[in-house]
Amino acid sequence: MDRTIIKDVMKKIERLIVDKRFDLLYEGDYAREMPADVMQQVVQEYGDNFTMPPDEAFDRMSIVDISEEEASVYCYLWYDNERSDLTAIARVKNIDGEARYTIEDIHIL
Repeated sequence: MDRTIIKDVMKKIERLIVDKRFDLLYEGDYAREMPADVMQQVVQEYGDNFTMPPDEAFDRMSIVDISEEEASVYCYLWYDNERSDLTAIARVKNIDGEARYTIEDIHIL
């Protein structure tokens, strides 16, 4: 899968987490396996000052291609402008020509 597309999707996910828009994060999730309230609880238990990572952080994400149309992505969340040990694990997939995501987990790595 195209790395630029994956980065754009992960930036969107991170922005929704920083903005505490777990409702929109859940609505945009194609599989909806992790409920919005669970995502919110995990993030809030960690703290309340998540920030957007610098652009170069998206170049260092761990991306595992599952197929030409799908990838699994591990992306650190940032807290107080520093990389935290909290990680978002997502699957990015091309569905009907559109890049979509599902949040598989958010946990401390």
